[in-house]
Amino acid sequence: MKKLNNLQLIRGIAAVYVLLFHTSGLLQSYLNYDYAYGIFKFGDAGVDMFFVLSGFVIYYVHNKDIGAPEKVKSFFKKRIIRVYPIYWVVLICLVPVYFIIPTFGSDSVLNPLNLVKSFVLIPQPEENLPLNVAWSLSYEILFYCMFGLLIALKRKLVLPIVLLWMGGTFVHFIIQSIIGYVDSSWINFVFNPFNLEFLSGVLIAHLVLKNYTKNGLVFIVLGLCGAVVAWINKSYSFVELHRVIEYGLPFAFIIYGAVSYEIERQTNPSKLFVYLGDASYSIYLIHYPMLSVVNKLFLAVNVYSIIGPFLAATIMIISTIIAGCTFHSLIEKPLLKFLNKALYSKNQTSTRNVKSA
Repeated sequence: MKKLNNLQLIRGIAAVYVLLFHTSGLLQSYLNYDYAYGIFKFGDAGVDMFFVLSGFVIYYVHNKDIGAPEKVKSFFKKRIIRVYPIYWVVLICLVPVYFIIPTFGSDSVLNPLNLVKSFVLIPQPEENLPLNVAWSLSYEILFYCMFGLLIALKRKLVLPIVLLWMGGTFVHFIIQSIIGYVDSSWINFVFNPFNLEFLSGVLIAHLVLKNYTKNGLVFIVLGLCGAVVAWINKSYSFVELHRVIEYGLPFAFIIYGAVSYEIERQTNPSKLFVYLGDASYSIYLIHYPMLSVVNKLFLAVNVYSIIGPFLAATIMIISTIIAGCTFHSLIEKPLLKFLNKALYSKNQTSTRNVKSA
């Protein structure tokens, strides 16, 4: 399998897009100011891009593990190491702030049960979360669990399970579109329409692995056009569409096109953009706390009035990206290297012991 650097480029764009969305929200809330004329107020779509990417990457890397129960332990170890440790580092740094400055968030954040749920990534209302972006990680974990189930079971059971889950998701999507959310938080979670974005990533990866990678540029253009149409529709409220259709569908086209184009033309983005993609998880995790701190600092020393809200916000964005990249290089990357090395060494030792016995 070819390493696809364009995916890292898109991953970096998605993280920055969410960062711009939250920056716009903060400025609107505190200053009633539309940063960059409000063009990033729908930047939450970056989360949808992450979901499509996750579906692609997991299937692209682990498709041959489906129906191989001996691979399930390794799969979950890799997923747990990738998601939880660095997330816990951020939470451990952030939670004490809520105790020191109770007004920093709602009272429900400090509820012991809610804190446990937050650390485990059990879904709960966003107002209960110390880190607001953690809601999206709960959907990632759900997808990993479902994919892990496909690895653990026999191949003949894979299709029925996928059809059952996706069928339930589609039915729930129709019901939600007509009458709204059903009165069950777990049904709303397990059969959430976001599952369709993960599925779209899986389908794209399947096409790529089957070498259906033609006309990449055409799909990129179609996806970008769809994203522009979605932005215009959202801005002027012409037709009410679910974000899975409005955001997920154009991004699926863009991702499929970007991968196909890279394979067709043997092109690679610059190392800077690849690095930004590598640092995307760190940027995603720390950007909102960082923005909140810098925003409060700017308000306290009157920076917005001195240099203007646009320049101040741009400085805030750049400093947050730099902080995320620094966090990636100094904490995330060494931590992952240490954990993977420890796991690999343990596996090697176990193998040697078995052979010697």
